Amino acid sequence: MAIKRLDLRSLPNDKHLGAAGQICDIVEGFDFPSFPLFATRKSELIARRSAEDAAYTRTVKDFNSDDMKIHDNNRDSYMSAARGILSGWALLPEMEPQKRMALQMLQVYKDYKFSTSDSYTGETVKIENMWQVFETKETVLRELGVWEILEKAVDENDAVKGYFSNRINELATRVIGELRDARMATDDAYRAFCEVMDALLVLAPSADASTIESRLNALTDYYKQYYLKGSSSSSSGGSSSSGGTEPSSNPSGEGGDNGGGEPTPDPSGEGGDNGGGDNNGGGDNNGGGSGDNGGGGDNGGGDDGGLSEG
Repeated sequence: MAIKRLDLRSLPNDKHLGAAGQICDIVEGFDFPSFPLFATRKSELIARRSAEDAAYTRTVKDFNSDDMKIHDNNRDSYMSAARGILSGWALLPEMEPQKRMALQMLQVYKDYKFSTSDSYTGETVKIENMWQVFETKETVLRELGVWEILEKAVDENDAVKGYFSNRINELATRVIGELRDARMATDDAYRAFCEVMDALLVLAPSADASTIESRLNALTDYYKQYYLKGSSSSSSGGSSSSGGTEPSSNPSGEGGDNGGGEPTPDPSGEGGDNGGGDNNGGGDNNGGGSGDNGGGGDNGGGDDGGLSEG
């Protein structure tokens, strides 16, 4: 009797997190008062997996970037619309007073060399400075019909500034190599737990211990069959898989839809999602980057063990 070791190191970030979560779900409800080391190793494993989950969350896609891009596009549209209207007034004959007003307001665009192609921060600062000038010309801008449009541009500009600050704050909390180190800590805790389980099965065999053994071993067979290259499954009817065919059912053989995507294996034979699904907090982005700001994070996914750092 022994626990089959699951090669967590060879799994990409999302699958690593999912597998560790499923292992924790399997063992969490058990306790062996006569074998206190079990509780110690179990608690350590759950804590390490929780720390890995937090690190993973900090490396997945930066949704502030998506929201910021929306508001950036909006402010570009408002600023361009206002300039377009002013340019239309500037086409009037020289005797029309609105022509001179429009030319003065267009000069503000020229003075600050405003361009929608500027960087986020560059455009933000320019709009703030231009608005200080525009505020002194409210009556003129209202007459030309662009005051409310410029007000909306300023509101969108403030939103971009807020999202940019949020993104900087989030990036500041990231630590280079954090996810890699968290993965390795989970791996160590898993190995230590397996050693204790092996001892428990020999020194204090019980129905509960056998249940944990069978469920963990079924989980290992499942991951070998579908996610680990070059590993042969020990489950009946299994064959080696290079890259694997995506699974169509859980290892317990019971049906049911667990929410789409790749099914969450349930080696316990119980239906439903046991909380440790494969996509756990970020889908198959394998610890991807943080939007379009280039603020990378741990990219540790891939078939080479998932420990490389982007």
